[in-house]
Amino acid sequence: LLGVAKALAEGWSENQQETLIFAGMGGDPEAAGALAGKMNSPRVVLSFGSARPLGAGEESPFWGALALCAAVAVLEDPSVSLTGQLLPGVGKVSGATYAQVEGLLAAGVTPFAQTGAGVEAVRVLTTSTTLEGTANRSFSPINSILIIDYVMRALRRSLAALLRGAKNSPSTLSAVSSQLTVLLGDFLERGIITGYEAPRVSCPPETPEVCVAQVSFRAAYLINQIHIRAQIQL
Repeated sequence: LLGVAKALAEGWSENQQETLIFAGMGGDPEAAGALAGKMNSPRVVLSFGSARPLGAGEESPFWGALALCAAVAVLEDPSVSLTGQLLPGVGKVSGATYAQVEGLLAAGVTPFAQTGAGVEAVRVLTTSTTLEGTANRSFSPINSILIIDYVMRALRRSLAALLRGAKNSPSTLSAVSSQLTVLLGDFLERGIITGYEAPRVSCPPETPEVCVAQVSFRAAYLINQIHIRAQIQL
């Protein structure tokens, strides 16, 4: 079933309907890691831990995945880290041990942890750990995907208004390029991206009714750990 959901999410995302799938597992951490490796998709988030809703109810991996999905859905800024933030609607979780956490993270699984205040995700990851058979964690942090989706949706919405009455002319191509540059510059100032190249806009001779805008930008990479190295002299 998760494989079907993955295929749907990837297909929708390729057709400009960006989608993320959230699933949960409990019990065997090795089985969770194996499933994450099988999915290996920036569109699938697999959490580990059986959570209990606030108030009543039985523990289930479903509630943890649902709470994580809700936390992601209400993010207004895609560059805000969810690491260490309490998950809404759940109060208890039976998750991985401290020794199991690093293995789950390496496998592309998002482990839950119990804190005094509630339940939090140790680090929110997608299951993407390899690209074309080579280890690559570029799309592993969920914020990388959220930023890409956020920027692309904003660019499309902004350009939609320029379609009304637009002609294949240098002024139209210049207007499209300028609009993209303004938006990318705003994302840069807000820290959502860390850099971009000048947009390239053209209408191919074989399809003069189609305007092609090429953009290149670098999504911000969030810091999720701080390691302290100390030199102590006595």
